[in-house]
Amino acid sequence: MLIKSQIQGENISLRNLAEEDVPIMTQWINDPGVSRYLQVELPVTEEYERAWVQDINASQNDQVFGIIEKSTNTYIGNVGIHDIKKESGVATVGIFIGNKSKQGKGYGREAIELVTDFAFDQLRIQKLQAPIFLFNQRSIAIFEKAGFLREAAFLEKHIKNGEHQDTVLLVRINTHLPA
Repeated sequence: MLIKSQIQGENISLRNLAEEDVPIMTQWINDPGVSRYLQVELPVTEEYERAWVQDINASQNDQVFGIIEKSTNTYIGNVGIHDIKKESGVATVGIFIGNKSKQGKGYGREAIELVTDFAFDQLRIQKLQAPIFLFNQRSIAIFEKAGFLREAAFLEKHIKNGEHQDTVLLVRINTHLPA
């Protein structure tokens, strides 16, 4: 974690991940309906996720937030900035709404917008990129609504469930940094 932070949006807030998130996060990631869109290998254990959260919270190249639905104070997913390359100003953004009853309510788009503003304003990132499986049209549409543009497509870039998957790379450039 680069910065200890809490970010307030209209319907959600973002807060740093905590150890108490691990059990529910592990359930979500092991759910095939959620994990099919993630670039993770299954199954994952609570011990693995606990170590991952500790590593992320100690990292100087990653900033991951839990997404909290404000009206119920419920943890519903994660959004993060990964593999921050300070010298080039490039980083990768990823998101998942693990609580399936909270999907399709606009929280994903709001989380992407909040974390993008944080990356650009606080971390001074120049370019955010989001690699997404091509079959995940819902996520692609959400990123495009948040101002990301398609930069490239990669045929059979990742193997998921034993099958090669095409990936699209969406990007957003920080137009507010001085040249």
